[in-house]
Amino acid sequence: MRISAFALLLTLMALSPAADAASKSKTPALLERARYVALGYDLGDGFVSAANIAAVADNTTADERRAIEDIRGDLEKWGRYVVVDHPEDAEILLVVRAGRRGRLEASGGGEQRSRVVSRGEPANGRIVSSRTVGVELSSNDDRVDVYEADHGRPGIRLWSGAQVGGMAGSPPRLYKSFREEVEAATKKP
Repeated sequence: MRISAFALLLTLMALSPAADAASKSKTPALLERARYVALGYDLGDGFVSAANIAAVADNTTADERRAIEDIRGDLEKWGRYVVVDHPEDAEILLVVRAGRRGRLEASGGGEQRSRVVSRGEPANGRIVSSRTVGVELSSNDDRVDVYEADHGRPGIRLWSGAQVGGMAGSPPRLYKSFREEVEAATKKP
């Protein structure tokens, strides 16, 4: 009886570091077991599915649209996740946002001119009513965020990356970081 209790104690001690290492994993379990992903844009005030690009094309940058297409292509080659067009069918949402700087130029009278400047794109002037005041404040950092899908909307953030120039590359650098972390987590013994 003493020998079996001693053997049990040694076994538990040997398994403890492995269990502790697994519990300290930075990658949430949902990213390891999820199968369906929807892609989209972070417009600063909400998530818009990439399938609805026609509705948000004026509010996205060329870098964001290219990043979504590059990510979609890489996800299809990778085979880890299946890309779905409807966020309500997804388990996770992968969201991109290119860094932006915003500026508001106001003049008195009947009009106000607002300019949004994004890296690599000319400024877009929009005339709005003098009674409407709006400002976009954002970071210069590009972002890729991955959320738990909650009935097609972002729920808990599962992964996040931000850096200046993070949309560079094909697929984007930030997405590659996400992929590498998921691959490393799924290769654990």
